Amino acid sequence: MKRDYTSRFYVELVEDITRTVPGTALGADVMIGFPGEGDGEFNNTVRLIENSPLTHLHVFSYSPRPGTPAATMPEQAPEQVKKERSSVLRALGRKKNFHFRRAFLGSELNVVIEDKPDRETDSPTGLTDNYIRVKVSGAQQSQSGKEIPVRIAEVTENETIGVFSGNY
Repeated sequence: MKRDYTSRFYVELVEDITRTVPGTALGADVMIGFPGEGDGEFNNTVRLIENSPLTHLHVFSYSPRPGTPAATMPEQAPEQVKKERSSVLRALGRKKNFHFRRAFLGSELNVVIEDKPDRETDSPTGLTDNYIRVKVSGAQQSQSGKEIPVRIAEVTENETIGVFSGNY
């Protein structure tokens, strides 16, 4: 893809960021199925992500754009291969995000309460400064827009639940 950096440079950069600012959430856009991407290249991508401190992945498939050099390159990946690879990376992204969020279990984090409550429980929800979405027990929807202290009480694969731990 003619990038002017190497995977080694990229990994060292994201590792340096997380060392310098502990608790940082780092996401990446990951394209799969670029022409010429074989099993070896894909497996290298998986290993790189597994061994990186990335916490969020946005996975998308390459699609040819008329007039671009890549559109006429040989070894275009079949759609089924793209779907399978996307599935693998999305599962890896969910796993990495779960492990990232789980590291904050028992911690107190500041959460900015959002305008819309959780659809299922009607509990207020919000985001931490490192993009952890938290469903907050004990908070009021009237605290929308406010930053409040929340103790992270439970982390599942699908959600993070916290308890309002003070006055704002």
